Amino acid sequence: MANPRKIVAPLDGVAFRALTFLADGSTIAFSETAPFGTLVAGRAVGLKSGSANTVELVAAGQDVLGRLDHVESDGVAVVQVEGECKLPQGNAVTVVVGDKITGALGPASARGYIGPIDTTSAATAASSRHTVLDITTTTAISVLLGKG
Repeated sequence: MANPRKIVAPLDGVAFRALTFLADGSTIAFSETAPFGTLVAGRAVGLKSGSANTVELVAAGQDVLGRLDHVESDGVAVVQVEGECKLPQGNAVTVVVGDKITGALGPASARGYIGPIDTTSAATAASSRHTVLDITTTTAISVLLGKG
C-alpha cells in the first residue's frame, strides 16, 4: 500500500483571505459584462500611493498587496491578501521557486504582472512577504501570499 504521507495535495486556493478596497477606476475598472466584474481579475495589485484604501494594478518594482479577485458594481475591489493564488509572470523576467515577488510589466507594458525582487537591495528583500511555490505555468505562477 502506498504511504499516504507521501501524497502531496494541490495547494489551489488554500488559506484564502480577502479584504476590500476601492478600485482606482483607471487600471482597475468595473465591467458589467466581464467575468468577475473586470477585465483584469487575477492580476497583481498594490496600494495606490496617496489614495487611502485604494488599489491599482502593480507597476514594475511596486510592492504587491495581493491578487485581484473581483470588482463589485460600486467600484469595490476584493483582493486576496493571504493564501495560495495564481499570478501571471511579467515579460523578460524569470521567477524560480522560493523567490519573493514584486510588480512587473506584462505584454505591451501591461500592469499587474509579477517578477522576482531585486535581491541586491536588502530593503527590497525584507519588504516582500510573498513566496513563489510553483512555476510550471508562466501565466499562472503559484504564489503563497502573506507569508515571509
